[in-house]
Amino acid sequence: MSEQGTAVHLAYDWMIVMYFFFGGVSAGAFMFSVMANYRWKQEFKPLAKTGAILSLLALGIGMFMLLIHLGNPLRAWRVFTAFNPQSMLSWGVWLLNIFGLLNFIYTALLFMGKEKTAKLFGCVGLFFALFTALYTAVHIARAPDKLLWHSTLLPVLFVNGSIISGIAVVMLFSATAKNMGLLVRLGRLVAWLVIIEIGLVLTEVLMLFNGGTESIAVAKSLFSGEIGVLFLGVEVILGAIVPAIILLGSKRSVFLHALASILILIGIYTMRYMVVVGGQLI
Repeated sequence: MSEQGTAVHLAYDWMIVMYFFFGGVSAGAFMFSVMANYRWKQEFKPLAKTGAILSLLALGIGMFMLLIHLGNPLRAWRVFTAFNPQSMLSWGVWLLNIFGLLNFIYTALLFMGKEKTAKLFGCVGLFFALFTALYTAVHIARAPDKLLWHSTLLPVLFVNGSIISGIAVVMLFSATAKNMGLLVRLGRLVAWLVIIEIGLVLTEVLMLFNGGTESIAVAKSLFSGEIGVLFLGVEVILGAIVPAIILLGSKRSVFLHALASILILIGIYTMRYMVVVGGQLI
């Protein structure tokens, strides 16, 4: 375990965290848009277009962060244009490219009023959206000797987190008095998903405490120092418990729903940061 204050080389830095985070937001917003526009929860259909456009924007930001991380323009060009079946990064980028294309076509058709055709592309895109949500967990699980990266719950945690963050960003950009009724119902749905996320995180911690010596040391690290502040203070309390309470007990308040959405996004980002960066430090 690295001592605090010691310089540590990070294979995956904050830019990769941003890449993973916005990829998850994009996947979640896309899933919400397709399901709202199709059969599930059609009461949220008025927000389907918002979800679609936000999904595209989030994916663009995520891919841009990857370009910055790669640094070398030639390396970036090769990653985006040359498929390497031996590279998990190459698999991820190419499947994200396909997801981006399907996402763009779906969004364009939706805004053109061609809903039947949009649904077709949306349903196909759901598979790639699910992969995008899973990609982070699959990618980092290949690294050896990182206990936080080898949990069987990590894929479920990341998929649920992607759905939560995708819906949260839709709520944030739809927080108007006109949409208040939709926000209240959607907020309650998100609150229960957040509660599930809290349960998954607690289960993960308990599994660490019930593991070997190294596993217990990692679990204890989650509750001490700067790592403890991020995990318990920001991820669990500020980013999950507080917004869940707001959304389950909130009256018809645009401000409170927007605030809860922001807190949720902070919480999900912190969770990604804790796993990706924290997993390299403890």
